[in-house]
Amino acid sequence: CKRHICGMALGKDTLQDNSFCQRRDYSAKAKDEVPSLLEESWSSELMELELTTRRLLEGKAATYLYTRQIFNNTIDAWAKVASKLVTTNFDNAVHNQSASLNGRNKQACPIFAAGRASALLEFMERSSGIGSAEDSSTRTILLNKSLAPNSVSYNSTLHAWAKCGDARRAEEIFLRMQMQQGKVGVKPDIISYNTVLDAFAKQSARARDTADSINSAECAEKLVHKMEQSYRNNCNGAIRPNTCSYNSVIDAWANSGSAQSATKAQNVLMSMVKLHKSTGDVNVKPDVITLNSVVNAWSKSKVVDSAQRAESVLVFIERIYGNGNEAVRPNTKTFAAILNAWSKSNDGDAAYRAERILRRMETLYNCGNDVKPNVFAFTSVIDTFANNAKRDKNAASKAESILEWMINLSGDGQQNEISPNTVTFNAVIKAHAKSKQEGSAQRASNLLDRMRKFDSNGFGHMAPDTITFNAVINAWVNSSESNGFLKAQQTLKLMEDLFATGNVKVQPDTISYNAVLHGFSKCRERGSADKAKVLLHQMEKLHQQGNDRVRPNAKSFTSVINAYAKSSEPDQAVKAREVLERMNSLSKGNRVDMDIFVYTAVLNACAYTRGDDNAKSVALNIAITTMEEIQESPVVSANHVSYAMMLRACSRLCSDKRKRNKLLQKYFDDCCRDGYVNEFVLREMPNNLMPGKKNMKHIPPMWTRKLLINRDKPI
Repeated sequence: CKRHICGMALGKDTLQDNSFCQRRDYSAKAKDEVPSLLEESWSSELMELELTTRRLLEGKAATYLYTRQIFNNTIDAWAKVASKLVTTNFDNAVHNQSASLNGRNKQACPIFAAGRASALLEFMERSSGIGSAEDSSTRTILLNKSLAPNSVSYNSTLHAWAKCGDARRAEEIFLRMQMQQGKVGVKPDIISYNTVLDAFAKQSARARDTADSINSAECAEKLVHKMEQSYRNNCNGAIRPNTCSYNSVIDAWANSGSAQSATKAQNVLMSMVKLHKSTGDVNVKPDVITLNSVVNAWSKSKVVDSAQRAESVLVFIERIYGNGNEAVRPNTKTFAAILNAWSKSNDGDAAYRAERILRRMETLYNCGNDVKPNVFAFTSVIDTFANNAKRDKNAASKAESILEWMINLSGDGQQNEISPNTVTFNAVIKAHAKSKQEGSAQRASNLLDRMRKFDSNGFGHMAPDTITFNAVINAWVNSSESNGFLKAQQTLKLMEDLFATGNVKVQPDTISYNAVLHGFSKCRERGSADKAKVLLHQMEKLHQQGNDRVRPNAKSFTSVINAYAKSSEPDQAVKAREVLERMNSLSKGNRVDMDIFVYTAVLNACAYTRGDDNAKSVALNIAITTMEEIQESPVVSANHVSYAMMLRACSRLCSDKRKRNKLLQKYFDDCCRDGYVNEFVLREMPNNLMPGKKNMKHIPPMWTRKLLINRDKPI
């Protein structure tokens, strides 16, 4: 029977011939017996397990066949189903008691599997006289003391809820187990306690960065402290926590997202070391899982020196390992967590510190240690260099040298655990795109060509994708080379051509088109603004045709407006306003979200309008209309930039001195009222309107309340 039920949970179809669990043609009866479960995603084995559960709960089998072993095996099978669903990442359904679980969602949610295990446990409790014996579900059968649940029944149910990360339900089961303590076969053991602790750890991970997550970690720590106290006081049935217990507490803190999470995790580690040293108890000796969890906690921490602290934990543990504790021997995961910590660090030497860790891994591996650097370790270091490429002129070349190191180690790109992949190449290209060094855009483009060559030679794991092309486009757009923007447009055209021939990996998206639009906004060539507008219309058309990956957003429209602002065309304000009105019409259908930047871009286009008095008068009216819309809008609010740009427009466009001063005073008063006055705004005000006040020291705090102001900064 156990092999039969576990087989269903593990996806096997082996059935045992016996008086209860004999081979049945469930598929023929499924339509009548479980109509709510007729989903193609249900396997026949899972269907059989559900039917077996229903027969047990509905009392359809003969009374003498109800044995504790059958129930325990079925509960264990559901626990394995819950574990399998979580492990295979099918857990994409809602995780709360009020969730509506039906059809395909039932099969996809471990909560359903854990619920079936709980239902069987409750049936065992009621049937044996535990709980409400008058429950209607047990009136059809006689009280059967042989069905009384034992530790196996409770532990299997605990395991199911722990895998779901539902600590509340796991606690409920655990409390019921404690209430039955002393009865035959029921006693919480170390497995019971550790399973509840594991539930707290998993719940902490699910609720990361929330109060529930921190509460889970605190509850886990309190439970271990309670175990320690009970054991010290020689309480009846006391269980001493072991390494696994402490590891769960460390995991709970590591996943909590608390500001003190890493410190809390490290404190647990230190208490383990101290306890092991004072008692010699091998059951509380830290192991490599302990080490990795603490290092992982520091890698997730937002503390400024978290990477240094992660590395210091490694140094500390290596000292313990050197003293003979083989259990804490660092492995690849240990070093990977430290590399991850350095990749998030703002330290100027972060990339070089990460590179030293990587080379140390290689040295240890060559000496026989199981810490072989893999593609993730190499890519992490490359990504760290990429993150520092703006402030370190050598970062991009260092990233590319590590890529070459990988290719050589892997055997010219042969697919293995060291071979670079698309993500690795993308990180190097990103480094070149950020560096803006002379020739960096060409190097990024050369890497793209190299990836295409690898792909054509059968190394698909290094094929370029949309992210690759986008990074190269950005590199060309931001380059200082005379033909840089032309190269960016050619790269986008290549993307479109490759996608048209069926290469879906390189489908252009909003980011692709926005990068080129940004290039147009920087280009001062005649006609470039109109070309930007044509490209924007192309994006709109693609989206209207059902291409959800190309959807114009506020950045798209702002770039086109900025292109008109730099176009030197006499009607640039009119055309910029047309683009804004087009965006406004789309926003009414929830197709694009308005923001203050697009309005400010229109004010900028107005302020820099050239031409005769008539052109400037039109531009001024457009600026006034735009500012009125900003002030009346429930969606956007004026800020210091929009007010400064409006003041500039008034100064440059209004030839009538009296009218100009009146407008300037009005919009400056509005800015003061809204609390956005800063040195940028004051610069736009003429001295005659602000005698003796063009100094931040003389500005009332109410005028600057929305901004962080340095009052000693000269105007």
